[in-house]
Amino acid sequence: MTLASEQQIQVLHVDDEPSLTDLTATFLEREDDKFTVETANSGNEVLERVDSHLPDCIVSDYNMPGMDGLELLQGVRENNPDLPFILFTGKGSEEVASEAISADVTDYLQKGTGSETYELLANRIRNAVNTRREAERADRQEELMRLTEFAGNTGGFELDRESGRVLLTVGARRIIERPNLTEIPVEEAIELFHPDDREEVQQALEKGFEAGDKLRDTWRLHPGGSDERLLDVTITPVVESGEQVTKLRGAVNDITEKKTRERQLTELNRATQALLEAETRQEVADIGVEAASDILNFKANAIHVSEADDTQLVPVAQTDELNSLIGNIQPLPVTDSIAGRVYRDGEPAVIADVQQDSDSHNTGTDLAGHLYLPLADHGVLIAGSEKRAAFDQQDTALGELLAGSLIAALNRVEHEQTTRQRQQELALLFEESPLGAVQWDNTFRFERLNARAEEILGYGEQEIRGEPWEMIVAADDHDKIGTVVESLLNANGGKHALNRNVRKDGEVFTGEWHNRVVTNAEGDVQSIFSKFQDVTERENRKRGLEEYETIIEALTDAVYVIDEEGRFTYVNDEFVELVGYDRETIFGNTPSLIKDEEAVEQAEHQLGRLLSSDGPETLTFEVTVHPREGDPIVCEDQMGVLPYEGDQFNGSVGTLRDVTHRKKREQELQELKNQYETLAKNFPDGAVFLINTDLEYVRAGGRELGNIGLPPDDIEGRKSHDLFPEDIANELCHYYEETLNGNASTFGQEYGGRQYRIQTAPVRTNNNEIEYVMAVSQNVTEEVENKRELERQNERLEGFASIVSHDLRNPLQVAVGRLELIREECESDHIEGVAQALDRIGALIEDLLTLAREGEKIGEPEPVGLADIAKDSWQTVGTGQAALETNVSQVVKADQSRLQQLFENLYRNAVEHNDENVTVSVGTIENGFYVADTGTGIPGSDRKEIFEAGYSTNEEGTGFGLRIVEQIASTHEWEITVTESEQGGTRFEFTGVELVE
Repeated sequence: MTLASEQQIQVLHVDDEPSLTDLTATFLEREDDKFTVETANSGNEVLERVDSHLPDCIVSDYNMPGMDGLELLQGVRENNPDLPFILFTGKGSEEVASEAISADVTDYLQKGTGSETYELLANRIRNAVNTRREAERADRQEELMRLTEFAGNTGGFELDRESGRVLLTVGARRIIERPNLTEIPVEEAIELFHPDDREEVQQALEKGFEAGDKLRDTWRLHPGGSDERLLDVTITPVVESGEQVTKLRGAVNDITEKKTRERQLTELNRATQALLEAETRQEVADIGVEAASDILNFKANAIHVSEADDTQLVPVAQTDELNSLIGNIQPLPVTDSIAGRVYRDGEPAVIADVQQDSDSHNTGTDLAGHLYLPLADHGVLIAGSEKRAAFDQQDTALGELLAGSLIAALNRVEHEQTTRQRQQELALLFEESPLGAVQWDNTFRFERLNARAEEILGYGEQEIRGEPWEMIVAADDHDKIGTVVESLLNANGGKHALNRNVRKDGEVFTGEWHNRVVTNAEGDVQSIFSKFQDVTERENRKRGLEEYETIIEALTDAVYVIDEEGRFTYVNDEFVELVGYDRETIFGNTPSLIKDEEAVEQAEHQLGRLLSSDGPETLTFEVTVHPREGDPIVCEDQMGVLPYEGDQFNGSVGTLRDVTHRKKREQELQELKNQYETLAKNFPDGAVFLINTDLEYVRAGGRELGNIGLPPDDIEGRKSHDLFPEDIANELCHYYEETLNGNASTFGQEYGGRQYRIQTAPVRTNNNEIEYVMAVSQNVTEEVENKRELERQNERLEGFASIVSHDLRNPLQVAVGRLELIREECESDHIEGVAQALDRIGALIEDLLTLAREGEKIGEPEPVGLADIAKDSWQTVGTGQAALETNVSQVVKADQSRLQQLFENLYRNAVEHNDENVTVSVGTIENGFYVADTGTGIPGSDRKEIFEAGYSTNEEGTGFGLRIVEQIASTHEWEITVTESEQGGTRFEFTGVELVE
């Protein structure tokens, strides 16, 4: 038996029924003598008690006035997140269970009517309390384990105040180099530290015992057999009884190597700073060799760099110790040497003994262990030692850090050299350019101009140097060029610009500029180079052409030009698209290409009118065009003549506008108008209205208008405020205006004692503009009354369910509990009869609640296996000696919970109305399934009555079971049929069931 199970368990039970709390306390204390049960009758009373005295577990009802069980749980969890809390309620539903689990309830148990319910509750309480106590014990154990070492450099110790001896772990003995010494006197332990640190160690131990404070410090250890070590020590006081510290437990961590590496990394950072200031490759190599020797202790090392042909690695820097060991250092081949292999592969290499390597270039060397570090495409750093296997993984890691800094420095030096060379080349190109050239500084002020730039701008270099860019840019273009300048200074675009510039003499010209930014290695802008030229004449010609093309292209109509001989010389893209011929076919052809003879004659006649002395300047007429493919197109032709002098005709110009769709649309609108007027006159139980943008009724119709005494003639041409009360008119105008803004609406109104549902929708023209509002009003008075009556019925039904659930269940539960106590205290022939009566009352309550609360509702249908649900339902029903046979594999779409209720009620019906050896079978039929039994069956004359509430041939039955079955089938939209089974019993068939493939 665990310690937790031997302790007392204090339970606080809350329920708004005092008789239930007293009964529960009696049963729990009888079940386990370790239970002490206190009771409360409200959530607020529980919260007050918890603040002053914390129980081991809270057991709460759900449905209580003021604060229900879940609200109480939230209040308890605010300060006691781990306190066991069991919801013990008579309201058993998936909804309550789901809410309880989401609220982090410890356990959830539904109230029953027998003593076994309290046995189960007692077991749940014990489990919850023991689980919490075991968790608290595990937390204490974890605290003790924190001082246990898990790495080679860590150890633990315990100093006993009374004995003055120090108990050592294996790790601690290893650190002080006393592997066989399990404990030592505290005086001897202090002697292991550096003489200058011993007094401080002594004071720390005394402070731990006296003040009880946790301490941490770093001290030097002198174990005797090896070099001085640096220890990180943590001391934790332990109070085992009373308030006095009796022991000090601690952990020691050898941080000697860590501190050494930290020093090396710090010095490497200093070397990196020196590399940032190096200006040549040789300076970089000298700093690298010195850092490898002094910081990483690579006393014999050298840097080899690649030559231009990339065939040799030439030494450029080496230590004096390396020279003394091997003398003159030779270049190394890239193809067949260890250094060359590392250079090619780009991976470091640690060689235990270079003389044993097949790629060794000098097998006669006195050096053995080597470390090779690649320097990207620059070369390699080589470190050697007379010892074999002289370099470890840590050396490689630190060496790679140095190599990375060397690579970055060599890249920078190489980039700067390339930049200087490019600057020289750019200077030559700058001076000799046939275009104007300007160099700006990093604030975009003039620095240099070439001769051509001086000629274009009129300024000499000396007089303009240091001036800002605004000096040569027209004022209207300052904002535009300011954006370009900002982009260039941020190295983020602005490479091309076209703007108006101002010469020294004030003349404005159009300049085209091409710009390039020069940055340093960090990406900072150093200067900007610009080349430019005067493009004023070119831009003027371009602008004139663009204006002409813009005018033509802006036309959405087809444009054509015909010369004096009657042949096409120009057409736009819309013309080409309209007729379906390409320009090569159209140019040089006459209009007969796209017109029949009659249309050509008509056009010639219209041209004659234009050329007459008193003719108009333009003419518009309809003409039919015949495209290369498709049906003829009706167009509107607007024709004019080109300007001419005297009698010399130069040709004509015109536009063709496709009006085919307009003609068709006009016909469609007329048809829609006719249809609307027919609809408006005959609309049943409502009316249809058309309202214009001035909110006037343009059209009105419908049979309902006659019912309210408003004929269409009285409505059309008037506004809402002329026809209806102000409140109704205001609401109508609001929704009409919303619809004119493109927002359709649906709303309700009452007028003349009738209820109306009104829907509005915008009516749009061809160009998508809203010209009218269509409003449809329907008389929904009967529908609204039906809905209100249904809501009143649901409210009455919910009230009935609440009374049954709370006001009948609780007294029933008290009665059952008291009956159990009577059964234990006395014997009577009447007790069993009372128990059966109470069970029947409980069954009636459950069936009534199912009918009242579940009603016509089902959850979201989901795939359910018939075989599984049939077998699971059998396990939840008391079936005695009855047997179940299933021969189904289909999956159906259904509410799983309601389908299980259907099977359970059918099983109970079969068992309760037949002998105990009845067999129930479940099988499939076309488009559904059946449940049959081998009992006595149901007479044909009674089969219509069995689904009525209260109908039962069994005195112990409630008469609601088959009513629930019929209700579940109906809510799933299934058909249910009662027939005789093959064995003469009853068979229920369900069809219209949705099967899942």
